[in-house]
Amino acid sequence: MDMSEVVCMWPKYQRMRSDPFRRFALGITAANTTLRFWISHRAYLVASTPIDINSVPVPLFLSNPAL
Repeated sequence: MDMSEVVCMWPKYQRMRSDPFRRFALGITAANTTLRFWISHRAYLVASTPIDINSVPVPLFLSNPAL
């Protein structure tokens, strides 16, 4: 685990610790051209692999054509 992962996980840990009713926390980190998604639950932490936003188009918002 490198230092950037520790820096990202610490605020999530503090938020989950300070609010006993919170079930999960979501996070997105962006550094230079890389993007990473995080979900922190009381039992686990899951992080996506880093995505280069310049080379891989990422559909962040899904639209419903019926609306």
